Amino acid sequence: LIVPNNSTTYSTSGATLTLKDGRKATATAKSATGYTTKFSSWSSASGTITKATTVNANFTRTVNQYTATFNSNGGTTANPSTIKKNYGQQLGALPTTSRTGYTFKGWYTAASGGTKIATTTTMPASNPTYYAQWTAHTYTIAFNGNGNTGGSTASMSMTYGTAKKLTTNGFTRTGYTFSSWNTKADGSGTTYANGASVNNLTATNGATVTLYARWTVNTLSLIH
Repeated sequence: LIVPNNSTTYSTSGATLTLKDGRKATATAKSATGYTTKFSSWSSASGTITKATTVNANFTRTVNQYTATFNSNGGTTANPSTIKKNYGQQLGALPTTSRTGYTFKGWYTAASGGTKIATTTTMPASNPTYYAQWTAHTYTIAFNGNGNTGGSTASMSMTYGTAKKLTTNGFTRTGYTFSSWNTKADGSGTTYANGASVNNLTATNGATVTLYARWTVNTLSLIH
């Protein structure tokens, strides 16, 4: 802006400069992603604003701070649950969380799918939410005939958090009838019916849970 010769005086109110002849000059800041720009002052190369002087509008620009929130997506509360960083600054150390029966995959931009973030991920010009993603543990259920005299029952694979029906008993025992499965050979553990739907028998990845057949002795009726 060049102040014309006939405008030897002026008034200013923030970003607006009013010349003597009534004309106004307004300073408009250019926006920048992740920053706040504010008008600060008018100035000239000579330090004073007189006639035929080139006047400059001055601005200050400060970087914005944003907050990233971490959603544990079924796990324990993230520690910490939020991280505050300036725009463009690396997130640094990421929160910790855990979930019974699952292995932590990492923090992602979506509850499923999305993009995995890292310590070097930079803060965007927004307040993002990042989600924990998990891999369910798998385990095996093995079947023990517990005194059987014949037959077999195939083991089955399980995924934590997903229910399945137990393999139908294939064991036989002379003089006995199969009654149920039990987590203990002596029947003191948890009992499951033949073909029952089961879930989460263990949270340990790669473990094997053994179910033992329980038998009821057959009785004979003698006819006199």
